Amino acid sequence: MADQLWYQSTTFGAGQMRIGIEFPIPVLVHAYAAKGALKHDGSLRGDNEDQIILPWNIRLRIAKQLASAVSYLHIAFAEPIIHRYLNPSCLFLDDDYISKLYSFSHSTTIPPTESDVEDAVGGTPGYLDPAYMRPGLISEKK
Repeated sequence: MADQLWYQSTTFGAGQMRIGIEFPIPVLVHAYAAKGALKHDGSLRGDNEDQIILPWNIRLRIAKQLASAVSYLHIAFAEPIIHRYLNPSCLFLDDDYISKLYSFSHSTTIPPTESDVEDAVGGTPGYLDPAYMRPGLISEKK
């Protein structure tokens, strides 16, 4: 029964994403991510709150998965979805260190007839594109 509620289900770099359209607003659901969220320095916290430094091969795989997820959000829909809040804490990792992008509260879309939209600047300082911070214009490139 629940499967009938989902419009699209696809697997991409940042894990499985399901977008429901049977609800008043779009819904995004992810699978459980047992390893938790990345910390600001790209590490994880272990069971005893100790720091777990990820090997470079896993870090590079996560970067590729994130790039694939962002690309998917930009090209898979009639109105590109711009995340606007990318930082390490927006990535959960499952048991196999597969990343899952979340925290879409700052996301916006760009209408097909527009190249950009104007909105209040949102996100984490230090992770924002300076070209976006000044005018508040959002595009696929900023």
